[in-house]
Amino acid sequence: MLQVAIGSHFPSIFRGQSPQPTWLTARSWTERENTSIARRRTSGLYLQVRPLPEGRSSKPDSQLQVEIAGFKETLPLGVQRGWFDSYEVAFETPHPVAIAVADTIRGYAVAVAIGRGGARYVTLFYVYPLQGMLVTIRLTVPAEGWASNPVLDVPVNMVRLMAETVRD
Repeated sequence: MLQVAIGSHFPSIFRGQSPQPTWLTARSWTERENTSIARRRTSGLYLQVRPLPEGRSSKPDSQLQVEIAGFKETLPLGVQRGWFDSYEVAFETPHPVAIAVADTIRGYAVAVAIGRGGARYVTLFYVYPLQGMLVTIRLTVPAEGWASNPVLDVPVNMVRLMAETVRD
């Protein structure tokens, strides 16, 4: 399912052509796969792949910090624009992805608890450098049972799949 979506949405990124920023949203993914977001227990899944900014490809760790800071700066804007009523940064942590016995992709994750119309959600933002590209993934899940939500496996599996595709 998701492998087909990645392969069809990102062919230029993995074949050495000039990459352009590309978005895959939960809506386009689920419409393509004719599935329900509710069955996957998520209210949003967003993926962006773009080139690392000039001069940053040799320093991907600093770019991860820039991306995390940028994400956190948008949180007050979300309240101002009515996207959600409240927010609280729950945690920030390194989030490496093991791709081989002795190989990992550096990554970082931020979790934010948000309130919207009396409902509670957890928004997770992940960022990874991958072969001169920057992969950002944001997903939002209901707060109830969020830690055991199987959708939380999607970012790690997606990054592994992309890493394998880059190697081939």
